[in-house]
Amino acid sequence: MLRAAIVLALFAGSAFHLSADPPKQAIAKVAFAREAMQTDGLLQEEVWKRATVIGGFWQHFPYDTALSQTRTEVMLASDAENLYVAAICYDAHPDKSYVIQSLKRDFSFPVSDAFNMVIDPWNDGQNGFSFGVNPMGAQREGSVEGGGNFGVTTAWDQVWYSAVTRHADRWIAEFRIPFRSLRFPEGRAQWKLNFARNNLKINETSTWVLVPRNFNIANLTFTGWMEFEQAPQPRKRNTVLIPYGIGRVVKNHARNLPADRSLNGGADAKLALSSSLNLDLTVNPDFAQVDVDVQQINLSRFSLFFPERRQFFIENSDLFGNFGFRQIRPFFSRNIGLRDGALLPISAGARVSGKIGTDWRIGAMSVQMPSSNSAESRVNYSVAAVQRKLFSASSISAIAVSRQPMNKTEREGYNRLLGVDYNLISRDSRWRGKFFYHQSFYQNSSLRSHAHASWLNYSTRTWLAEWNHEFVHATHRADVGFVPRTKVFNSETRSVVNMSYWRFEPIVTRTWYPSKGPFNNIKWNIYGSLYFDSSLRGNDQYIETGPQFIFRNTMALSAGAIYTRIRLYFPNDPTGVSDTFLLPGLYPATRAFFRMNSDIRRKLSGNFEVSGGGFYTGYNQSVRGEISYRYQPWGIFSLSARNDHIYMPAPYRRTFLTLIGAKAELSFTTNLYLTTFLQYNTQARNFNTNTRLQWRYRPMSDLFIVYSRNDLTANYGFGLRGVKDETLVVKLLWWLNT
Repeated sequence: MLRAAIVLALFAGSAFHLSADPPKQAIAKVAFAREAMQTDGLLQEEVWKRATVIGGFWQHFPYDTALSQTRTEVMLASDAENLYVAAICYDAHPDKSYVIQSLKRDFSFPVSDAFNMVIDPWNDGQNGFSFGVNPMGAQREGSVEGGGNFGVTTAWDQVWYSAVTRHADRWIAEFRIPFRSLRFPEGRAQWKLNFARNNLKINETSTWVLVPRNFNIANLTFTGWMEFEQAPQPRKRNTVLIPYGIGRVVKNHARNLPADRSLNGGADAKLALSSSLNLDLTVNPDFAQVDVDVQQINLSRFSLFFPERRQFFIENSDLFGNFGFRQIRPFFSRNIGLRDGALLPISAGARVSGKIGTDWRIGAMSVQMPSSNSAESRVNYSVAAVQRKLFSASSISAIAVSRQPMNKTEREGYNRLLGVDYNLISRDSRWRGKFFYHQSFYQNSSLRSHAHASWLNYSTRTWLAEWNHEFVHATHRADVGFVPRTKVFNSETRSVVNMSYWRFEPIVTRTWYPSKGPFNNIKWNIYGSLYFDSSLRGNDQYIETGPQFIFRNTMALSAGAIYTRIRLYFPNDPTGVSDTFLLPGLYPATRAFFRMNSDIRRKLSGNFEVSGGGFYTGYNQSVRGEISYRYQPWGIFSLSARNDHIYMPAPYRRTFLTLIGAKAELSFTTNLYLTTFLQYNTQARNFNTNTRLQWRYRPMSDLFIVYSRNDLTANYGFGLRGVKDETLVVKLLWWLNT
């Protein structure tokens, strides 16, 4: 099966290898500015008078077969140090208010009026950068990974400048993007480029180069050319130093310990080794300011996935973190310096990442945990990756991961992993896929300690078909990765047993686009997630089918039926809060669901889902939803809730699992934000309060004040049993660019 998948991958890559270059007629000329430029949104400089005006945007939503109703004009300029972008966003409905989520940085493009651009300096169709603003001047920037098929990763941060002016019939955005904030090949005068405009007043998304509506607007297959009058030259010296100081007060009420007060500091550094290769260093990093994890109710028997939020691990994270699949990750940075959500100290870390030539991309990272850490021995974590572009936008990549205890008495605890991934992206993005083989090494490992998988996706406007297979052997270990399905928990003995598994995941979706009526599109989806053990005996199986209705006003409705079949190999408590265990056996069930998302343009919006049906020997009625009110542009107030009512016959009793989250996001200016997040989780018996004030007092330099508290909840129902811990952190971070 693996051999056949590799042959299919190479055939698909070569069969669809035609020119991936955008049409030559889609060219945006970049005028060279010889005078001083002011980023003020007024466009009074001489270069804007002679710059080529780019217009004629195409609709992406609600249709993709006509020119945009929204008029947008863009001009480009550059000098020796910066790229300048001027966008005139005309407004035919000045009587209507803009749709603005907030003034906070890295807003969500699909739910806000905005102008955005994506650039691919390497013209490889795989990686690029994205910059955008909304009409109130809030910025968003991010990295484009994997060809842009899954959008933009806004966790990437860089120094750039923008200004917005608003007028009766238009708003104007002006960008200044320093070349030192980008990685690009020396002397190249043409970069891939596209622009996008979201005008929610008339519910229209448009792009300069047409992007079919079944693809993300950040897709790097559908781009034009940005042609410089003078090719930009990288800075010979480009170094960033980011020192920080932090004060912390921690009070552990559960252990009745006195308050622990501490002062600390550290620094990050970014050094340009070449125009496209960067060295990142960190000494004594502290991530106390990162967003708190959004809690979840877990009714499965396996660990849940939580995303990485720490900046040092996020930048260029796709080079390491995109190997494998979501549930078969050879490298997962949350295994470094985190345990059960708690931060552990890191002594130092180093990372080299970037491009070598046009077709090669490399990365290597090493992180050292200190020996003074009582929770974990002195350990080194290292990872290295190399990627080679193939065909138009496909690639083959290799990864090596290592976890090495440094204490002589614990060297048998090492774990290594080697893997090869092939990523397929066809010329027109209709075919996408991934095929990989990973082998782990540790004391007493064997050639059976491996994992392999294949994924192939075919997508047109009307059809989507997907196939996925996975196999993970019970002895496959990825200590710095995330492979939860091999670890089967025995509730009775409180132990974990490793088991091999196969998974097959077929998907077929048919889409219709009515020419009249309230619907933009109607979909019918058939989805299967079928797990088997090593003898191909059915394990967990999930099949869902039903229609989805997407309205022209962005509202969505869906309903359907779900069939599940779960095989328990050991006694298990499916609720996670009971001492009564179900016996091993096969448990089939059917469920029904209904989901609704309201019009995202409304100030009051939300989503709702209700499902009910069989749950092992009983039933589960689940209700979840979220409601959000936007007091634009400075505030978003949201309330989310989930309740699972689980009933199973004796000796079980009725169980109510409740998760409530309340959040207030205040953006007083584009540089001053206050966020308060409350989470009440009866399954985890925890009530969490997290308040964070962030002041960006200069570009990329921040003051954070963070207060966090955890309370123990009652066993059943609502109520608090006392404070577990409290933390107050003040952190000052300063970005120095030389």
